[in-house]
Formats: sequence, C-alpha cells, structure tokens
Amino acid sequence: MNNIKTKKLVACALFAAICFVVTRFLSVPALYTKGYVNLGDIVILLCAFVMGGWYGAFAAALGASLADASMGYWVYFPATFVIKGAMVILASFFFKNSYGKSKSISLFMITCACVLAEMLMVFGYFIFESFLYKSFAVAFASLPGSVIQAITCIIPSLMLILFFKRFFKR
Repeated sequence: MNNIKTKKLVACALFAAICFVVTRFLSVPALYTKGYVNLGDIVILLCAFVMGGWYGAFAAALGASLADASMGYWVYFPATFVIKGAMVILASFFFKNSYGKSKSISLFMITCACVLAEMLMVFGYFIFESFLYKSFAVAFASLPGSVIQAITCIIPSLMLILFFKRFFKR
C-alpha cells in the first residue's frame, strides 16, 4: 500500500471517529419527534472540504450512521449513511471548483456548498421519514428540527472551512 493511500485511510478513520463523537455527544433530543438535533454536520462539511470524494463521503456516512445506531436509531442507519455521504459528494464538488477563483467567488461557492448540502440533508430526511412513517404530516413535523440543525451547522462550518482553506490546496 502506498503512502498516499495510507494517509487517506487514516484521515478517513479519523474523520469517521470525530464525526461519530460530535454527532453522538453534541446532540439534543427533539421534543416533538422521535429524533435528535446534532452538530455533526459541522464535521461532515469540514470532511467534505478536507477530504472530499469517496473517502470523505465514507468517513462522514460511517461516523454519522454509527452515532445513530449507538443512540438506538437503527432504522435511520441506512438513510443517514446515504444522506451524509451524498452531502459530502455534493459539497466537495463545489469546494473543488472554488480553488483558483477570486476570493468573492470562492466564498460564494463555499457558502453554496454548505447551504446546498444542508438542504439535501433536510430534504433527504423528509423523504425518508415520509416512507418510514407512511405520512407526510409526521415527516413534516420533523422538518423544524432538521432546519434548525442545518442553520446551526452552516455558520461554524463556514468559519472552519475558511480558516482551513489557507492550509489546503487541491
């Protein structure tokens, strides 16, 4: 195994662990639904920026899914795996294309990446819960929690990404 692949695997494991810990322990049960609101998306968006691609998607998906499972939300494991992985793929596309652009365009693309990834999360869980509970009304009840999580995670994610942008060149 070459040195680059080893570094990617180590980074993947590290991000999965960080994502698990932040999702698992920086969470609050949603009173009006059976779910919870967490800050794990901050790590997921940072993972998309630092790692991107399939390694980043796998790390984020695995960490977040294992956090769901450890809190007893086994039914959400497959949905979380797909949604969080897709968030990384979508965001990393924008991050990758922000390099070499002017500062204002780069900031716009990074912001779009974070907002679109969080919109994907909100929409993804809405669709999943519509099928899970066989009711749009029940799925609609969980939307405020998802939106709060999205908004809460976007600002810190942007700040961390802009801080780390100085250290990473793609």
